[in-house]
Amino acid sequence: MDDKIEFVHCRTLRHPWRVVDVTDDVDDDFSKVLGKSRLLRLRCRSCATIRIDRVGADGDLIERNYEYPRGYRLTKNDVRPELEQLRLTLLDRHQKAGEETP
Repeated sequence: MDDKIEFVHCRTLRHPWRVVDVTDDVDDDFSKVLGKSRLLRLRCRSCATIRIDRVGADGDLIERNYEYPRGYRLTKNDVRPELEQLRLTLLDRHQKAGEETP
């Protein structure tokens, strides 16, 4: 596997999220149509990806957006690694280096 994959933990095990903040949604376009909503902002502890969930007054998820760190997203020319290969890479890196998951 190409070592250019820097985000093996998140691609394999998924993001370990922590809450950054919760704010009232001030987007008038959404509130006119959907009513009052709030924004839940989360940050991945491993790769610093930001996830923003727009949650309605009834708790329904209205929208979810991500802001990825530089280098996380694959380009159209990149070959998407298979999950099985990512797992093997993760296992090899930890076994050889004795690393802990960040």
